[in-house]
Amino acid sequence: MVFPNGFIYRKSDRQKYIPFILEDGTLDLAALCRSGQFCIGINSGRSYHGILDDIITKYRKKNVFFVRSAIDHIGAFKMVANKRVDAALGFPVEIKFYGFDRDLGFLHVSKMNSFTPVFFGAPKNTFGVELVEMLNRILDEKKIRDQFAQYYMYWLDEEMKSDYEQLRQNYYKNR
Repeated sequence: MVFPNGFIYRKSDRQKYIPFILEDGTLDLAALCRSGQFCIGINSGRSYHGILDDIITKYRKKNVFFVRSAIDHIGAFKMVANKRVDAALGFPVEIKFYGFDRDLGFLHVSKMNSFTPVFFGAPKNTFGVELVEMLNRILDEKKIRDQFAQYYMYWLDEEMKSDYEQLRQNYYKNR
């Protein structure tokens, strides 16, 4: 499982977003967009999924979103860091991956799923069922899920690491 796309902002500007942060710590992106006070960078042709795509569609023509070329995935993050836009949408791991972990922070967006599951796909026949069973057995026996989680958490900030670990524990406890 991985965290979904969310709101990426300059840590020094966090105070500006406090009025839009709900009790559960998530950002009410729709209210932020309705305010007309902010410009958010997005990449052309990228699907952000869930409510994010709905909000983009609704506010795209109201000058809330600045659309960047999809060729340069790092461009929206550079624009946030250089104060050309207020924020961007993206995955939390992209912050560290692109080298902005000192300057940029991440907020989960209200009404988004808390995580995105990652699955193996296989045909619905005897071969596919056996393949998935074999892969699940390997994942369990070799502790690959834990290895993946450690690798994934490397790219998260400290607060998000603990959130992710708690999410994982709850998910696998209930399975």
